[in-house]
Amino acid sequence: IDEYRPTGGGAKSDVWIQMKADIIGKPFARPKVLEAGSLGAVMLAGTATGVYTNLQQAAEQLVGIDKVFKPNAEKHAMYQEKLEKYKTMQSTLVDLAKKIF
Repeated sequence: IDEYRPTGGGAKSDVWIQMKADIIGKPFARPKVLEAGSLGAVMLAGTATGVYTNLQQAAEQLVGIDKVFKPNAEKHAMYQEKLEKYKTMQSTLVDLAKKIF
């Protein structure tokens, strides 16, 4: 995956999307239309009724990008470090739980 497309209510928050990009380390491209289900229904209906020749044409005409959030390399490295600590902690707790129970 080279790029993610956030949709729905959470996609309205620049802070939330930037945080996701930093954590995952990949760009997040916010579409102009955030309600993916509704947009998909419009694309399917438009294709079925002949407004669009095919879904490719519908996507080309209806799907646009509002803003791209690129990951911050320093923050990504910090999140990766925290993930490794979490994995170590989780593994240790699983081993401890097996001994106790």
